[in-house]
Amino acid sequence: MSGGIGRNSLWTRWFLSALFLLTALSCEDNPTWPELPAPCEAPEADLTNSVDGYSAWSPTGDFIVYRTWPTTGGQVMGFYRVFVNEDGQRVGDSDLLLDLTALGPATEQRISPDGSKMAFWLWGDIWTLDFATLDTTRITNVGDARWPDWHPDGEWLVYAQILGGSQVEPDSSGGMHIVNVNTLEDRQLTRRGGLMITGGHPRWDAAGESIVLSKGAYSLELYRVFPDSTDYIQLTRTGWDNKNPRWWYLHGEEVVFTRAEREHRNMEYVLNLDDRSIRCFSAADQLVNLCAFDFSPDQTKLVTTRADTTGTVGVLWVLDIPTGRWTQLTDPPL
Repeated sequence: MSGGIGRNSLWTRWFLSALFLLTALSCEDNPTWPELPAPCEAPEADLTNSVDGYSAWSPTGDFIVYRTWPTTGGQVMGFYRVFVNEDGQRVGDSDLLLDLTALGPATEQRISPDGSKMAFWLWGDIWTLDFATLDTTRITNVGDARWPDWHPDGEWLVYAQILGGSQVEPDSSGGMHIVNVNTLEDRQLTRRGGLMITGGHPRWDAAGESIVLSKGAYSLELYRVFPDSTDYIQLTRTGWDNKNPRWWYLHGEEVVFTRAEREHRNMEYVLNLDDRSIRCFSAADQLVNLCAFDFSPDQTKLVTTRADTTGTVGVLWVLDIPTGRWTQLTDPPL
């Protein structure tokens, strides 16, 4: 009799401990939120322009893929690759990977962990391009897939299936999916209790264990979720439109994201996952306004679109974050 009671008590204690852990990893009802910074304003001399030349830095570090529009710089509309050295300087000329003239706009390219291929959005679906053969493969066939991102194993992509152009609520979203790029096996990601994970701009962490995403009904907030294990873990509560999260490990586990302000131009902020503190993104203590940026593998540089020194917009530049030094990467402009 006493043995049975002992086992039950042990089971009860284990159950309550597990419940406490899961609750800690779930959305908190009354979390402590730090004071928010005032809106960051880039210096007037900053040359950043909102032209979207969407770029992606290879995890291997030796090249960057960017996209051009049809009437800029005389280049064919398409995806281009430019090789860079360890200082972020261009090596040789850009080469055309995929001519988009007949295909139409494509974007949201993300390069695989081994640098052998990239995933991108075209015609409402996710495709891959093999850099060695330049062959393209349609990975999804749903017509409303967005924002692919590679799992660190290089075999799976996460993407958001968006219905009716919305990314906010389950009744207007097909949720987060993962798809195997080799077998095309596709399954929906779920959170604790088997519930759908909804939102946009998903990004895997470096271990491939959790995803940061943006979601909300009136403004977008950032959340983290461990698929099949936790509910949403709310990371921001700002009333802003927060999007385009990028994991950043230079100063610990942090996320750089874009605050899409209604009264100010977009600016980038850094969110610390430990204490939820938010600060303005800066390089060498200077505020920086970015556009369609991506980090180098060592997290010390980023590539983004700026104007050139004459004011011509749509040129790729590399920013060295510790020194604040800018290096122009492409010419003619995008």
